[in-house]
Amino acid sequence: MKILERLSNLDRRVIYIIITFAVILPFFFRIKMTIKPLPEVKAIYDYIESLTPSDVVFISGDYDPQVEAELSPMFDALVAHCFQKNVKVVVSNLFNLQGIGLVEPRLKKLADEYHKVYGVDYVFLGWRPGGVLLIMGMGENFCKTWETDYYGTRLVDL
Repeated sequence: MKILERLSNLDRRVIYIIITFAVILPFFFRIKMTIKPLPEVKAIYDYIESLTPSDVVFISGDYDPQVEAELSPMFDALVAHCFQKNVKVVVSNLFNLQGIGLVEPRLKKLADEYHKVYGVDYVFLGWRPGGVLLIMGMGENFCKTWETDYYGTRLVDL
């Protein structure tokens, strides 16, 4: 308990000096860290690399503001990789209505960045109620399950 008491009585200037050194020292001394991708990350990268421009990737952007900081970079990387390979992308929100406001602007931004055309290179389906039933319906007849995209355009017209 004495250690905690001593730390709580430290002058704040000492704490600021310690933090300053902790921030500045890495600029002068290189810290080597090897970053190894997980097998799952390598597998999805290799899978997208194996796709051709005639392939279509379905991505579910089911996340909400609580996890946006963690999942948005992964969503961006996945969509960007598909766009780099000229693979067509279909994005929806199967389970989370809140994700529409997070995913749709990111998709548009990435599409503009890679000069992709809506309805040709990518489609945003939005959200529909149903969850698991929606997924089962997509397996039977995709265009019947999702008759229109998020903007009201019929899928058969895209």
